[in-house]
Amino acid sequence: PETALETAQLVFPPRGDLPGLEEVASGVSKRAAVSIISNSLLSLAKIYQDGMSSSGATAAGPRATSGVQDILALYYLSLSLQPSPSTANNVGILLASVQQSARSRRSLGSMKQQMPAIPGVAPGSGIALALAYYNYGLNLDSRHAHLYTNLGSLFKDIGQLNAAIKMYEKAVSCDGTFDIALANLANAVKDQGKISDAIEYYRRAVASNPDFAEAVCGLANALNSVCSWNGRGGVTNLGRKRDRWHVNERGMLYEGRLFPDADRGWIDGVVSIVDKQLREGEDWGRGVLDTINVESLLGQLCLSKNRSDDADQQSMSLRRVLQDWIDKPWEGAKVVRMIERATKRRGWLLYQRKYVQHKPSQNFNRSRPQLPAALAVPSAPTVLPFHTFTCPLSAIHIRKISQRNGLRISCSTLRAAWLPTHIYEPPPPPKPQLIVGYVSSDFNNHPLAHLMQS
Repeated sequence: PETALETAQLVFPPRGDLPGLEEVASGVSKRAAVSIISNSLLSLAKIYQDGMSSSGATAAGPRATSGVQDILALYYLSLSLQPSPSTANNVGILLASVQQSARSRRSLGSMKQQMPAIPGVAPGSGIALALAYYNYGLNLDSRHAHLYTNLGSLFKDIGQLNAAIKMYEKAVSCDGTFDIALANLANAVKDQGKISDAIEYYRRAVASNPDFAEAVCGLANALNSVCSWNGRGGVTNLGRKRDRWHVNERGMLYEGRLFPDADRGWIDGVVSIVDKQLREGEDWGRGVLDTINVESLLGQLCLSKNRSDDADQQSMSLRRVLQDWIDKPWEGAKVVRMIERATKRRGWLLYQRKYVQHKPSQNFNRSRPQLPAALAVPSAPTVLPFHTFTCPLSAIHIRKISQRNGLRISCSTLRAAWLPTHIYEPPPPPKPQLIVGYVSSDFNNHPLAHLMQS
């Protein structure tokens, strides 16, 4: 942060005076103008940051024209004009997602002086920089609930659960109605096995914001885990009455059709949230084909470097399919599925050529089809696939939740920096058998582990 405060002097040497304010006398008016400009830069950077991580309905927006470096430049200039805890908070959120490490000895030395070593955090990494900015912001405002919340989430991500809970508790002490901090605190204490405490925090989060999906679904999962049915209600929406018997606040059963005006309870809220999220998800990526050169996409999907009648016919067929998808529901999902299938098909054809037909493969097109740049990674529904069996969801809902999570994983992987621009060379046929393994990034927090523990 101390280096970022020098941005204005570097951009407008030697003293960092803004060119448009050179003739303005120092005083209240000039300070007010600088404050307005700083806040404008902060707002512009936030718009670009939201656009970069957005998973909204359309593919258009500022994310296509801005990257992390541009957004950080705006934040740094804003911070150097007027140090602000909100700016430090936004910079921390952005840096926490950056994978590369800082190489400047000056910045590394400064960070080592500011912060003690934390297990699992490499000096100069995006996480280390984010921690530095969160602490810098808290030095400016020690009662900033958002900073404590984001700092807690960062601690939780690196496995420091106890430190995360302390930060969430500080956030709640600063603002007792901050729904995000309450829900995060509930999630953290639930991971410690303190279900009753988690339920209380979830209830406070829902009371603060009844439409907060994470809090509503978290409360439902916590209550289900301890078989607490008070206030469960029943499902009566979505055009059909799936639950005949409902449960009131006293834990007593009643027939739903006899009391149509009764409170539907928290389980109906969960189902309604899932239904809304899935309906909104149908429009994810809608319009993406209007933002790209379709011919360029068709060139990526072509399976051969050499032009032929078959390739031309395939291109014409794909063009008709893509044109039929434009500005219709599921457009983004269909594009991702086509990219995946084209990649698998290309690998299969290369395998056939090398090991079945035994033909030379030098001219084979090995380039990996790329996702359109305008497609952001979609958000996943609040209810995870493994938790669907605890909710009275329809079969269509369960299938769509799984599809949505798969789509998110696929997009995240296809956007990964480690993924090569070419397809992998297919391995030779198994001799004598194919070895199948089970891989998980975290067996402690894995559905199979939870199932075995129960």
